[in-house]
Amino acid sequence: MANVAYLDGKKSVLDGSIDLASDTLCMALLGAGYTPSDAHSAWSDVSAQEVAAGGGYASGGAVLGSKQLLADAANRRAYFTSAAPLWPAATISARYAVIYKRAGGSPAPSDRLLLCLDFGSTVSSTNGNYEVQPDATNGWLYI
Repeated sequence: MANVAYLDGKKSVLDGSIDLASDTLCMALLGAGYTPSDAHSAWSDVSAQEVAAGGGYASGGAVLGSKQLLADAANRRAYFTSAAPLWPAATISARYAVIYKRAGGSPAPSDRLLLCLDFGSTVSSTNGNYEVQPDATNGWLYI
């Protein structure tokens, strides 16, 4: 499986209902039981597959910090990136990460999905750092 830019997420970026620069965007981790689908659009479509809270991970994941919208003239693209979310001293096993727009202080069923990142296999940590890095060239999303 490859990464998925959710159809509703793409539309939401284009119509301005997701503002990559100013909205609160979060990354949550999902287990191997999740099946990515372009048809998923809301937190309620993925929340049942979120990894268990505890062991260094809080429900709803982490807020993306240091967000940037950048232009890469050499490759003729623009991209969205942020600091890498880090869960220290974490015991986690995740196969996927989702980036979503959080409207309030905690996830709500109607929060909008943007991207699903597929790690290719389950990635685990035991009382160690769990970090998800954006692509060095393409960030989280590019056009």
